Amino acid sequence: MTIMKTRRAIGLAGMGALTAASLGMPRVARAALTQQVTVVVPYAPGTTDQEMRALSPILSRLLGQTVVVENRVGAGGAVGSRAVAQARPDGHTMLYAAAAVLNVQPMMPHAAYGPDALVPVARVSANTQVLACRAEAPWQTLRDLIDFARANPGRLNFASAGVGSAVHMAGEAVAMAAGVRITHVPFQGAAPATTSVVAGTTDFTLGLPVTIMPQVSGGRMRALAQVGPDRSPVVPEVPTLRESGVDLALGSDIGFFAPRGVPEAILDLWTEAVRVAVESPEFREFATRARVNGAFLNRAAFTAEVARDRAVYERLIPTLNLT
Repeated sequence: MTIMKTRRAIGLAGMGALTAASLGMPRVARAALTQQVTVVVPYAPGTTDQEMRALSPILSRLLGQTVVVENRVGAGGAVGSRAVAQARPDGHTMLYAAAAVLNVQPMMPHAAYGPDALVPVARVSANTQVLACRAEAPWQTLRDLIDFARANPGRLNFASAGVGSAVHMAGEAVAMAAGVRITHVPFQGAAPATTSVVAGTTDFTLGLPVTIMPQVSGGRMRALAQVGPDRSPVVPEVPTLRESGVDLALGSDIGFFAPRGVPEAILDLWTEAVRVAVESPEFREFATRARVNGAFLNRAAFTAEVARDRAVYERLIPTLNLT
């Protein structure tokens, strides 16, 4: 056995010891999880899906039940989110998604579910979205892109992962904050939206670093700005919107949500299991490789973060021509 294989075996053995029982998780809650657990990712395979699939084997060990990942795509995340909101509130069906499923989707016209249908359980990552254009595009900076948009109202367009998605709302928020008119072009997921920019079909998009930065490193895209309040440690070389003259900062939190009505003991079990999973060497290794900023928050803190960004979208959404 090589040194590398030996180290990996030791690491996996250590992770194998992380179980619900070994961590002293609530016995009543463990007894309540009696069958396979399904975690719905309401987007096409991509960034969020990769995060959840990295967490799945760790959570399976911690919860004592197999955790399977199911992609249920459509309507910017509303289809999968509604399915979870309508599921039996027993802890066996959970949602892994961007906070937009609570601070955006319920405010959309003809919303598929209400603002109280889902509850935040735990944040896994505090990411930033990176705004990027095709490498051959004429804009070297965000100021260049905004100046072009001002001189050509409505000519500039941006690709998103779907109407009402986090990317859609972030793009509209940038346009509102900059005082420009930009045309939205929705796709079924972040991956096809990014591909459309690389192909020159659309002008720019926003996405998590794990989606955007490989394209930048490969010379296919140019990163112009990131939307978080500070430069993220995973993309410290990219300036913020505020550094680029646009007075806006948005979070891009991703985490677990549950149907309303799940017993407190089971929610506590999930929150603690997620904490241990996010802090595990196995997930940290994935996060470093994938440019994910792992940043666990418990239920109360995650709920407060969701509410903070919701205030921005409550001002934005009524201004959009959404049907």
